[in-house]
Amino acid sequence: MVGFENFVFREGLNTELSHYFSNKDDRYSDYVAICTRIRGEIREDQIGGGMVGIYNASITQRLNNLVDRQDIKSDDKPLNQSIPLVLSDGRTYEDLKNELKPE
Repeated sequence: MVGFENFVFREGLNTELSHYFSNKDDRYSDYVAICTRIRGEIREDQIGGGMVGIYNASITQRLNNLVDRQDIKSDDKPLNQSIPLVLSDGRTYEDLKNELKPE
């Protein structure tokens, strides 16, 4: 959106577009459709460009509020549980601690 606003300003077409896009006080209702289309075109360009590597995908995801969230569980147990370490000879970490304990 910022790029489009800058383009319009540089071309001398308009100095302030935010009122059109926000439809301040419902005074810009005639422009809602075109503003929606402009937003859609920009969003499509950013997302498509991010997917094919034209733009940095991470940045376009953030600009467009796109998030990849995954809830990962293992048999309904949290993944932060400790996993026992077993050496090739079958001894565990606990076995080693017991062997090294001073008597």
